[in-house]
Amino acid sequence: MINLFISLVVGLGIVLSSTVLAKNPNMAVSKRDNNGDGKVSRNEWDKPEFIFNKIDLDGDGYLTAREFAIKWGMAVPEDNDSTNKVVRHLVSGKSTPIADVHFHARLFMSTSGLEQRMTKHNVKWAGGAGATGKRGRPGQKIDQQYLSSLGNKYVWVVGQNEINILAKKNGTSILEGGIGYSLQSALDKIDRGLGNGAKGIGEIHVNTSNSAPVEFLRRKLIADSPLMQSLWKLSIKHEVPIMIHMEFDDDSVDQLQSLVETDRNGIMVLGHCGKNSGAHQIREFLINNSNVYCNLAFRSPPQSYSANSDNIYNDSDLEEEWKDLIEEFPRRFMVGIDDIDSWSEYDEVADNIRDGLLANLTPDVAEMVAYKNAVRIYNLEN
Repeated sequence: MINLFISLVVGLGIVLSSTVLAKNPNMAVSKRDNNGDGKVSRNEWDKPEFIFNKIDLDGDGYLTAREFAIKWGMAVPEDNDSTNKVVRHLVSGKSTPIADVHFHARLFMSTSGLEQRMTKHNVKWAGGAGATGKRGRPGQKIDQQYLSSLGNKYVWVVGQNEINILAKKNGTSILEGGIGYSLQSALDKIDRGLGNGAKGIGEIHVNTSNSAPVEFLRRKLIADSPLMQSLWKLSIKHEVPIMIHMEFDDDSVDQLQSLVETDRNGIMVLGHCGKNSGAHQIREFLINNSNVYCNLAFRSPPQSYSANSDNIYNDSDLEEEWKDLIEEFPRRFMVGIDDIDSWSEYDEVADNIRDGLLANLTPDVAEMVAYKNAVRIYNLEN
């Protein structure tokens, strides 16, 4: 039993040779510091190398008491320059991968171009929102091109194109009533896509009255309409998330509450974390609904102008109220690069995610938000 416990602890990257040592970062260093320089080198290390690498957060080849404290989740001085260096290296230095689960492949892009950018920014997965297409080159076809080229690195989802094509052709009214033949055909296509391996449903535009990029996408559907009930049932049937774009109007929130509580086996992801929501509104919704999650896409410059009161973070800072919320619910948030009009904009958004959002979170929470939550929720594979 003792051997099993030790094996589990070591597997988590925690160095444990005694109870005192496990609780004392300074002793963890002094016990091994043979030359008295106040840190542990690789030559002084007495455990497997992979554990050393997990604790060496700034990658300088030495372990400090501060790094032990951070790894063990113990308190460290918040205003200490060395601590900030370690934390910022962890997320800004791109050592932590990112799962971008709110990304639209655009017509100006190529699969090789996206793969180059993903490599540059250590984005291990991208997608989750549906490709943007046009007549003669529909989004569904583009999705398949990216899936074929990128494999498991592309988060293939269904729903956005099937629903939007129908609305563009027939008007929004076709989405607002009962399930007629055309809408049922679209739902059947979504069902087949999920059966063929799609990782989720999305991005479904529910309430985009003031936030859709083009006119035909501006709509305000009833969030627990027959269409949304059908999509919710597909989420449950295939055990995948559904991601929606919904401005956080009171009536829309009440309708969504009615939908998600009908069956807690469904997984709802709020794209843009409610778009125009405040942290207090999201906190209440998360408290009431354990099956609801958020992605933080398009809530920062350059996509949203710098003075926008709905911004959550920028290139260096994270709003304090949102920071508290994310730290309170660390398993409920994810990131996304979303719509971009150039590769330079992609670079800026990716840098802001690291420098403005992740670097201002505690290391363990930053890892969850960066990729671990998305891996769990979308069942992502290497």
